[in-house]
Amino acid sequence: MPIAINLAAIERQLNERIPQHLETIDRRGEVCMAANSLETRRSPEIKCDLRGWLKRDGRITLRGSGSQLTLSVPLEAEVTAQGRGEIGKNVTQTLRGGAVISADVTPDITPDWQPIMDIDTRLRWTHRPEFKLFDLIPVTVGGQAEPELRRMLDDLEASIPGWLAEARIKEQVAKVWRQVQTPFEIDPERNMWARFTPTSIGFSGIETTANIAKASFVISGVPQLGLGETHMQGRPTPLPALARIARERPRFEVELPVDVPLARLQRFAEDRIETLSPIAINIDGDRATLELSSLELASSGPGLRVALDLALDSNRGFWNRIDLFGWLDVKGRVTFTTAPLVVDANNVISLSALDFDPATNGRLADSLIDVAQQPAIRELIRTAIRCDFTQNIAKVRAAMGKELNRELSGDVRLLGRIDQLSVHEPQVSGSVVRLSVLLQGSAEVMVGG
Repeated sequence: MPIAINLAAIERQLNERIPQHLETIDRRGEVCMAANSLETRRSPEIKCDLRGWLKRDGRITLRGSGSQLTLSVPLEAEVTAQGRGEIGKNVTQTLRGGAVISADVTPDITPDWQPIMDIDTRLRWTHRPEFKLFDLIPVTVGGQAEPELRRMLDDLEASIPGWLAEARIKEQVAKVWRQVQTPFEIDPERNMWARFTPTSIGFSGIETTANIAKASFVISGVPQLGLGETHMQGRPTPLPALARIARERPRFEVELPVDVPLARLQRFAEDRIETLSPIAINIDGDRATLELSSLELASSGPGLRVALDLALDSNRGFWNRIDLFGWLDVKGRVTFTTAPLVVDANNVISLSALDFDPATNGRLADSLIDVAQQPAIRELIRTAIRCDFTQNIAKVRAAMGKELNRELSGDVRLLGRIDQLSVHEPQVSGSVVRLSVLLQGSAEVMVGG
């Protein structure tokens, strides 16, 4: 979970807060030219009174690359030098110069959530203020003006931690930490709610891409499920100390159960059987008519028990061979069991295989065994019992999508997306088929516009 900081927003704030007029220059008796400046003859020292100002010369810029931020302040200086002494008193010169103050900042966060900065500041003249005395002797007042520049450099360095602290990273992480513990509904029909209980948080550093600085955190915890919002409420876990971890992609994984009622699966199967029945089949060259009815589904451990009535109508050779008791029509109720259910790529539950239940007995059942165990009949029953659960998945996805995209405060938003959804390990639990749905995606917190 990265906390994203829009550097453009901080840059706007810096330009609004830092005034245009930065310093007033008023220095007396500064050495403008040292003695012995000329090679041909000895020259006296010339002192000057300096008056002027230091202003911003354009916009302050804040850029980032990798783990480093670079702040640049363009400056303009105007200095009037009034010479002293017998030679210098006749010299008055107004000069302008340009400079850039820059700061390379590498931010970090301590385990106790304190922002720390490694700051490297520098001053570079783009145009030094200088003139030539008597069109011969170069005189510069850049050095004399630098104390004001250096003072501003020190002020800038001292203020940087405060500006970055205004990103309120700990506060934003604490909001997310509390928000992820808020229960949310995943299945309104069953009043099923989910709650994430975080246990630890790690920090992998700050990286800047496209002028967005991201402080990457990984929250680890345990998802919990329960019936009713009140039941899922609990005392929030406080934000712990920060642990340093290796950098990784800002991804999440959440595994949630999705229940499909057995009654719904049975309705789908009954409609399918009603559409197919009666069925003309051919078994070992003999024609017969098969009718299926009175389907009943019930749990059997992690699998399913399937009971239904079979009516097979035929009096031709094959059936004469198995009709030991003189019945021309084979009728009765048989029971099958199935191993774990399977789910296909189209979000459809179906049965993996049907095994005849040996608990089915009796003379009539004995005669039905040969019918029920015919591969064509078992495959027909198996393929009839299937159910599309796309709507169930859509509800869970919509609920998670809503939780992943919302406003946490005025200028802080949680932005997330689900990149992958997979369903596995379907089991029968009581009156439902319970699917394990794994949601994978990414989420981040955006601070600023």
